[in-house]
Amino acid sequence: MVAFPEQFDQSLVTIDSLAGSLSAHWMVIGGVSVASWGSPRATADIDVALSVSLDRAEEVDQRLTQHGWAKTGGPEQIKDTGIHLVRYAKDLGQGRILGLDIFFSMNDWQRAALGRRRRILFRDRPLWTASPEDLILYKLVADRGIDRDDVDNILSRRMVELDRPYVDAWSRTLGLHARWLEALTRFHDRNDLGG
Repeated sequence: MVAFPEQFDQSLVTIDSLAGSLSAHWMVIGGVSVASWGSPRATADIDVALSVSLDRAEEVDQRLTQHGWAKTGGPEQIKDTGIHLVRYAKDLGQGRILGLDIFFSMNDWQRAALGRRRRILFRDRPLWTASPEDLILYKLVADRGIDRDDVDNILSRRMVELDRPYVDAWSRTLGLHARWLEALTRFHDRNDLGG
């Protein structure tokens, strides 16, 4: 497995404490989740879904500032999805920056995803992560090259056990169905070619 920066551990403890103080649920949806359900890869940030609405963003800002995080962007809506993102960064010294992207739970799908979160072990510590299905949906939302690669890797490892009707239904609701069909086509093309 890819070695995540040591500062991930303390940052995840901080996020867990933040969620507790807000009476909120949370889960990781970035590199740690990808390592669990797809293929491990290096990452320089932590992506988190938090079960609070955007009207509590200032409260989140204040609490994170107390732990050395600085707001660097947002809130911004992602591609007309109703999903809102706020970005933070923490200076780790020696020119190293750790990013933190918080996705505020604003729509029915995000609430459903938090209800389906899974418990994994990360460095021998229990950690909440998105289910493989919801991670695929988050990756379809982002739709960068690296996100498409992540979806391909998740499908390669998890297709047999994947709840495809769930992904299909939410991808339609979120306007992501064409991207989902493209991912399935890539999967079938790879397997038809023996890849």
